[in-house]
Parts: sequence; C-alpha cells; structure tokens
Amino acid sequence: MIVSAISSLLSGLFLLVYLKFINKAIFEEILDKAHQEWEKAGMDEKAMATAEKFITPEFMFISAVIGGLIFGAILSLIVAAIMQKKQPEF
Repeated sequence: MIVSAISSLLSGLFLLVYLKFINKAIFEEILDKAHQEWEKAGMDEKAMATAEKFITPEFMFISAVIGGLIFGAILSLIVAAIMQKKQPEF
C-alpha cells in the first residue's frame, strides 16, 4: 500500500508539472475536445462552465492520487488473499 501511495503521488505530481508548466498546449487540446463532446451531448453554457471547473491540472492531480490509492488498496487486498497462510484446523 505504501508503494502504491508513493507511486500515485509521484505520477500525479508529474502530471501536474507536465500539464501546468511543460506542455500547456495539450491541456488546451483536452479542454477543446471536452467542449466538443459537451456540445454534441447538448449541454448548455452554464453546465459547461460548471463542468470546466473540474478539468484543471490540480483536479487531475487529486484524481490521479485518489485513483492510484484505490487501485493500490484493491491490488494489496487481492495479493494478501492469495498469499495468506492457512492455519491447520487441528
């Protein structure tokens, strides 16, 4: 679990730095594609403005960290269930 926490934190940090400082153009492309999809779905401008608040590099960082922690917890539980030692009954 500790390894998944550290790796999700590092990957989220890399994502944040990449989108905010290194390649700002790709973030603009993400926003443009999102707007196109929203227009196809028939969203109004108010709903688009609200949804756009959730497409920020900071929110993506938080989502990456939380997603990595959840995935790591599930993976840790599966590995623990497989690797557990059975106690003899007698």
